[in-house]
Order: sequence, then C-alpha cells, then structure tokens
Amino acid sequence: MQKAGESDLEALNVLYREAIRYFAFDPTHLMAPPEVCLLEGDLPPNGKREQFIFNGIYEGDTLIGYTTFYCGYPQADTLYLCFLYLGERRRGCGYGKQTVELLAGYGRDMGMKRMLAAVSLKNWYGIRFWHSAGFQRLTRVSLEGPFSQAHYGCIELERSL
Repeated sequence: MQKAGESDLEALNVLYREAIRYFAFDPTHLMAPPEVCLLEGDLPPNGKREQFIFNGIYEGDTLIGYTTFYCGYPQADTLYLCFLYLGERRRGCGYGKQTVELLAGYGRDMGMKRMLAAVSLKNWYGIRFWHSAGFQRLTRVSLEGPFSQAHYGCIELERSL
C-alpha cells in the first residue's frame, strides 16, 4: 500500500468503473472519482485536505485496489475509512484484511484510538468483511426514507486501535 499519484490515474479509473458497477445495487450512494480524491480529497464537513489520504493497493507493481481515509473525523482520535475497493480478481486472497491491518498500524502510529467504516445495508459481503476484520461495534444506522429497494441505508462500524 502506498500513496496514489497522478501516474496511477488510468489504473485507478479502471478500478473505479469496476467499483461503480459493483455498487450499482445502491444508486443513491455516490463515490468520489479518483481525480477528485487526488486533487481535492473526499472530505467530511469542514474537512482539511491534508488529513485525507488516498492509497493504492499493489501486488508487486500492479495496482489491484485503493483505499481512502481521513484522519481526525468525526473526533480527533478517529481514522475514518471512506472507501476500500479491491479488484474482483483479487478478492478472497487476504489483501483486504492486510490493508485494514496496515491502516490500523498507521492509525496507531498517528495516535488514533479507533477506526470507523460505513457499509451499505445492501452490501452483505461488505458487512461480513468488516465484521471479520474486527469492526465489531455498531455506532450508527442511517436510513433514507421508508424501507424499500429504492432507498439507501447504511451502518457505521467501529474497531478499536
């Protein structure tokens, strides 16, 4: 895992287009494209660009996924995982959990006490992944409108560092 740069943009866009198709079950949830992440960041309310990190996940020299996270949101001691995506061919190989462990180490080194991740209620595989990666505490449930296929809902999960 290392900081993503403009030289990675073409490969990042391929992964982004794959991710959009993968998350098509939830059309109300918009993901920031790589260009925005590189130039502006995907910031929370009143967020600062320097606290947003955009990392590529590599197998050797090949970009196989990416993650974005924010240091210090919603509290100063929190690392918030905005997005984590691995290409379809690299799932189930341990890269996701390895990435989470690297992020946990980074967070601890930065003095963070916890990590948060949000996952759509429609993303059953994502919920299972985050739970198995140590995100055991439910901190928030967000719902948009009544229960139906057309509405969005997500849960926020916490892992102590």
